Amino acid sequence: MKTLMTVLAVTTAFGTGAMAQEITHATAGVTYTNLSATGGSADLLSYGGSVEAAVNNFVFGAGFGGVSLDEGDVDLTSFSLDAAYEFVPGAFVFGRYRYAEVSVGGGSADTNSWSLGAEYTTGAVSFGLSYNDLDDVDEALYSGFINYAIDASTDVYFTGLRIDGESVFLLGTSRETDTYSVDAGYGWYEDDVDLLSVSMSYNVMPNVRLTGDIAHLSIGGADADYWGIGAGYKVAQNVWLDAAYGQVDAMGDDLDVFSVGIKFDLGKSKLASSRLNSNVTDLLPAALDGFSF
Repeated sequence: MKTLMTVLAVTTAFGTGAMAQEITHATAGVTYTNLSATGGSADLLSYGGSVEAAVNNFVFGAGFGGVSLDEGDVDLTSFSLDAAYEFVPGAFVFGRYRYAEVSVGGGSADTNSWSLGAEYTTGAVSFGLSYNDLDDVDEALYSGFINYAIDASTDVYFTGLRIDGESVFLLGTSRETDTYSVDAGYGWYEDDVDLLSVSMSYNVMPNVRLTGDIAHLSIGGADADYWGIGAGYKVAQNVWLDAAYGQVDAMGDDLDVFSVGIKFDLGKSKLASSRLNSNVTDLLPAALDGFSF
């Protein structure tokens, strides 16, 4: 609870008028999740945040995120720095540095990555490509996306990445209105992995909402299904407190999932690639809602 109150204080401060006039997009969140099954349980803490500011033709950003399992037995953390330049209206070149570290027991490993890319928005269509170089990986990673804005509230997108001759793709859609939001996506990796995810919320009152998530994962013929329901309360401008319960069914075994989290979200990124990344993050189930990489 102390962590939740700390995040609430910080994110509420971000929401003041002075900060809102200087920052184009800012997020912060933390979620506690309890996973329980026959024979035991585990605690999961996921957290993350990002901030973006526009200065003339430049856009600067920074982000962080992490997941901690059972009070540090397993930790995954990451932070990133971004810079972009708009050289003609709608056209950006950008670069990103990202550091990630994973710790298991007494051991740890880390990696650095660099990305260079470009994107262009014309009317309702946005598209972009990027080149990514990762430490200790001989092959470069290439990624790209295309997004079509059906209207001011609805996007349809396709994104993918390719490394060492293998590809991962995601086809998705996102719709967000003052009353409800729906995100749906289907991802696949070669012929072995398929993922379907749907996440939704509905405001029954201006400060109260109901949420739901479903997901199906198939890996080499082994299937896992997730469903979750929850409710949220708007505790301050741009700040929601949510609680959810769900179940994972993997090969006949059930895993109960309970989560409570708080999230702050202000504005919208100037970069189409960052807006698409936000839509992809919205596909995550409630148990990882605070997670941001």
